[in-house]
Amino acid sequence: MMKKLLLILTVLFSGCGGQVPETQDVAIEPPKNLEMFPPQVVTDVPTPVLGKLGPEDVPLLAQAQVPSTETLSNQDRWTSAAIAAKEAGVNQPQGQVDVIQSIHNRIQAPAYACKGISHCVNSEGQYEPTFANPQGWKNINSPESASRVSGIPVRDILQVDRNLNNSTLKKNSKDHVGCRTDFQGMSQKKYKQSGDVDRGYGHNFFGNFYPSSGYNCK
Repeated sequence: MMKKLLLILTVLFSGCGGQVPETQDVAIEPPKNLEMFPPQVVTDVPTPVLGKLGPEDVPLLAQAQVPSTETLSNQDRWTSAAIAAKEAGVNQPQGQVDVIQSIHNRIQAPAYACKGISHCVNSEGQYEPTFANPQGWKNINSPESASRVSGIPVRDILQVDRNLNNSTLKKNSKDHVGCRTDFQGMSQKKYKQSGDVDRGYGHNFFGNFYPSSGYNCK
């Protein structure tokens, strides 16, 4: 019996080259701690100034209607063009209108207490382009002043203003941005969450990033 067992083992080993295969130690890397939420730092994106309202206090509204810029005060009109150009880029007409849709959403959302475009954009700690020259941004009231403060040529400021009145771009933004009040830029895309919307490379992505921010569509 013992001889028979030895014969079977010999046959088995011979199928593996006559040797018992050696096992190798494989180092298993511990999983890396993934950051699930963005760090609490100032970035190139707006952050909310929220009142004491909780989610249950925020009414159900449709997304804001973006008015023609001709109906706005000069301060709101040219602040719109300047902030849209700075946050979306001068070569992204659709992105510019997306930014303005989100700002009008903020104006309609009680938690932000925005009284208009200029007031919303110039609320402390909100939109990074304003940080270096807050007084200048508060004094925008013409294409020329918008150009001086933003560093964007007047011709581009005027083109952005035209983009903000383009009915097709406005419809696309209404559908895309919806009721979202917050956006972040390319550098923060690794923190995108389910429900955030994104047009792809070169564009901001939009969401309601904070417990009391934004509001719900009907």
